[in-house]
Amino acid sequence: MEYIINFNYSNKQNNILDIIVRNARSELEQKLKIDIKKHGLTNKCDYARSIVAKYLDKAKINYDYIETTQILSNDVTGHSFLIAYLENDSFIIDITYQQFFNKEQCKKENYQKYQDLIIKAPLPGYYYITHPNDINIAKEILENGYIKLNEKNLKTYLDSFYLTRRGRIINTDIKASTYINAIESIKRKNQHKK
Repeated sequence: MEYIINFNYSNKQNNILDIIVRNARSELEQKLKIDIKKHGLTNKCDYARSIVAKYLDKAKINYDYIETTQILSNDVTGHSFLIAYLENDSFIIDITYQQFFNKEQCKKENYQKYQDLIIKAPLPGYYYITHPNDINIAKEILENGYIKLNEKNLKTYLDSFYLTRRGRIINTDIKASTYINAIESIKRKNQHKK
């Protein structure tokens, strides 16, 4: 698979998340019997998320399952990822984000409008073509499998999915605080389930 961003998986082991991601990627590769970087991991997010969650459980790290459709709408590309909570920091964990950077599916031609409707949208990776100053955020997630959750990183990450929205054209800029509030709401709901 050819990606719109050049990246290499990180081999660092500076913290527990590096080790969890490395182990999860290794297990994913073994169970799927594929080279996960070459494969692209299309439609493997739920499976990969469950593997990461297993390692987070072993390390006694709290986390929440998140679906893009929980935060944005059902009109966006559906995807699942994790938010992990370590001490005073939170992290977005997504070891399958690469599936959205396929060069062929991130072209402007994949963005099609008819009158006031968006009928086809490119993959989330297209966002970084139109917002090149944010490529470093995508690259960090692609290489490390995670990134610190802060307003800028969360907004960039979720805006990449918002750009895949289909339906009536709405020029809405979602504020980072709206995304943060949505994550907090999901966290509160999940606490009641535990």
